[in-house]
Amino acid sequence: MLDELRQMANQRDIPYQSLIKVFLRERIHSEHQLNIVINEENSQ
Repeated sequence: MLDELRQMANQRDIPYQSLIKVFLRERIHSEHQLNIVINEENSQ
């Protein structure tokens, strides 16, 4: 998995740790959005 991340980071010319942070940030954002939708549906 780290090898794949390193390859992807090299293609984007960024450190692989930064790419991990980007992926985590995107996933956390997606989870927050999903929780908002679920909470809205449950409150109806």
